[in-house]
Amino acid sequence: MATDRVTPTLIEFPHAGAIPPPKVNLSVDAKEGASISVLDAIGRHRGGTTMAVNGDVTVSAVRPDSEGRVQLQASADGSVAVELVDEKGKGRSYLELERNSEADLQILSPTGERRLKLGTLPDGSAAFMACDRAGLGQVIMGVRPDGNAGLNLFDSRNKGRASVSITPEGTPSVGLFDGEGKPIANLPGAK
Repeated sequence: MATDRVTPTLIEFPHAGAIPPPKVNLSVDAKEGASISVLDAIGRHRGGTTMAVNGDVTVSAVRPDSEGRVQLQASADGSVAVELVDEKGKGRSYLELERNSEADLQILSPTGERRLKLGTLPDGSAAFMACDRAGLGQVIMGVRPDGNAGLNLFDSRNKGRASVSITPEGTPSVGLFDGEGKPIANLPGAK
């Protein structure tokens, strides 16, 4: 008779010295997936791996004195990521490679809002974004595959207010925009 859950199995290593050995906990659940947890000598979770029913795999290592940890994730959709979690259990940094080759690094505030993002897009563009407390990009700087580079500034309503760009040939331009995003000044430059 099949069951949905296998009773967790605790494996204890032989005690061969002054320091108590670690323990390994194995569990399988038809609805949740399978996991291997590594516990230290006093039973604190220190790391492990899980495989969800959907195929997502996570490997983690946990600091002994807090919730701080690093997690490596491989999703069934083909994306991979590294997450750094602070001592309060909040994700603070993500390094991710999407299946479409988009790669980015995100830094979050202590309360979880995205504050910085550095990334590449499948077309070869590269960009840096500094965000406000709501996670909206206020400063975006980037370079497109054709070599055009730019700096764009946004207001708190996510409206573009200023733009500076330069072509690969060296032609600069500056644009200023009103609160609705309409141009109010444009300074095309010469080489």
